[in-house]
Order: sequence, then structure tokens, then C-alpha cells
Amino acid sequence: MVGESGSGKSVFLKLIKELEKPTKGSIEKISEGRLKNIRYIPQKDFMFEATLDFNISFDQRCDNLSLLKKRVEINNNFPADIELRGENLSGGQAKRIAIARGLFCDDSLLLFDEPFQGLSEQQAKTIEKNILINRSPVIISSHQIYDQNLKYYNKFFIVKDKNIIVYNTLSEFLECDYYRKNKIDSQ
Repeated sequence: MVGESGSGKSVFLKLIKELEKPTKGSIEKISEGRLKNIRYIPQKDFMFEATLDFNISFDQRCDNLSLLKKRVEINNNFPADIELRGENLSGGQAKRIAIARGLFCDDSLLLFDEPFQGLSEQQAKTIEKNILINRSPVIISSHQIYDQNLKYYNKFFIVKDKNIIVYNTLSEFLECDYYRKNKIDSQ
């Protein structure tokens, strides 16, 4: 999901999660049978004064935590112990922990709000690809989408003036005005 700043992308995600209510109109509620849980990963997530692993898993057992950390490029440069509010983390490190936390859960739908903010372009490309090929369903709201990963998306949403335009195929999205005007890269 893409759109200009202030177009309503974050609000749309919060409406799906029912963190906000529509001021007019309505949203059809997703039946519990189709989605047992929805997890919203905000632009800024809270960090606890605890270990790195606790900040990802909340002390739940996970046999493949090391693989998950690798997918979001959490490496030995991260502190083993995180200070309250992540005071000892860079913005990019905190963002990768939040992404790992979202991916850790076995929720049915993940809503990522600007997950690549604060990451290098190469980190963002790699993590975006890893999210898309290893986790479904997911909605990613971002200013940054990369051509090389577009093939992993199955729908495209453009939020413009608080309205949502849906493109059901990659070819439709590649022809739209928004994509041509805001193309991030051509690799």
C-alpha cells in the first residue's frame, strides 16, 4: 500500500485492526473464521528493558528464532540487552526488532506501517523480499517499494485523498500514474 504522506495509509491500517473507528461510512468486519487475529506493527514500536530475544519473542519459545533474526538482518552488532524505549539502539535496529516481533507471531494477518523507515536501501529490499516470500497474508504500508520485489506482491493499494485504489495485478499497477511518478528504482 502506497500513497503520499498524510493520504491515510496509517489510518487505513488502524481501521482494519479496529484501533480507530470510521468518522463516516463503514468498514465490513473481517469474520473471525477467516482471520483469527490481526497484528498491527506501528511506525514506532515500544522496546522493553530486557534481552534482545525477549523484545522479539516476549519469552515465548521459538525453535527458529535465529532464522527469523537472519531474515531481518539482526546480527552481532545488536546489543544483547536492550535499554528501556530502545535508548541503546539506532532507529534501523529498533525497526528490525519490531519487524521480527511481528513476524514472530503466528497471527493470520500482519499490518506493517512504514516498516522500512530508517533502514538502508539494501536492508529494506532484502527485508521486504523476506517478509513477502516467507509470510502471508501481509499488508505493507510504505513510501518505499522496490521494483525487484514487486513480483512478490499479489495486490497493490494506492491511498489518495483518503480513498483507496486497488490494482489486482502487477501489470495494472505498473501502468498507473502513481507508480510512474514515484518509481523508487529500476533494478
